Amino acid sequence: MKINISNSGLFLTVLAMAMLGIMSLSQAQVVTQPLSGVSTTAKVYTYIHMLSQTQKKDIRYIIIKASNGDVKSCFDACDVCYLANKGYAQSGSQLRCNNCGKTFVIDELGTQGVGGCWPGLLPHTTDAQNVIINISDLIGGDKYYPTKAVTAVQDEPVREMALSFNWFIKSDLLTITMDNASERNILIFNISGKLFKTLASSANQVSVDVSDLTAGVYLLSVEDHGRTASQTIVINR
Repeated sequence: MKINISNSGLFLTVLAMAMLGIMSLSQAQVVTQPLSGVSTTAKVYTYIHMLSQTQKKDIRYIIIKASNGDVKSCFDACDVCYLANKGYAQSGSQLRCNNCGKTFVIDELGTQGVGGCWPGLLPHTTDAQNVIINISDLIGGDKYYPTKAVTAVQDEPVREMALSFNWFIKSDLLTITMDNASERNILIFNISGKLFKTLASSANQVSVDVSDLTAGVYLLSVEDHGRTASQTIVINR
């Protein structure tokens, strides 16, 4: 697939992204999950927080619907048992700590702050289609999760992104897989917010040649009908 970036198209893209507040990693950003996928069955998501080119933290969080239909969100960890890094499991209308066995009523999630064995508080908002979580709030919970080494991305398996997008890099090809076919914009920035590549595609799988990008950390953004999924990627040489 050939990537074309016209001056006018680039300006409109940059303007649109600036309005969405995702132009730079230094600005406020969000991750979104579709409301249609939220149910009374707990789902655990992972936000990959890159500390450097060689270190990261996998920040796990839970989204679930309470018995009255309210959306609840929390970290998959607490202030007491987080060192065990075991998280929670659902047991009917409760979450159970996999380390100490204590249970918590799902309907009451979000009513507690920090301290004690209670799923870590993670704020969210909703609109007509999405659950919206500030990346700054997610990073605020990185104390719960261990630092991990970043392995060679070329050999890593596909990893789940927000909005159920997946990606992997192999042989200088970035492959992005979506769960369905839909018109989308795909953009790649460096960590300073400079736009390097952009393309529009309606395919459910897209391959992008990244051989011209130097080694480092980049931001991959996928825009789908007003929803934006952003994920950091690492290119090694």
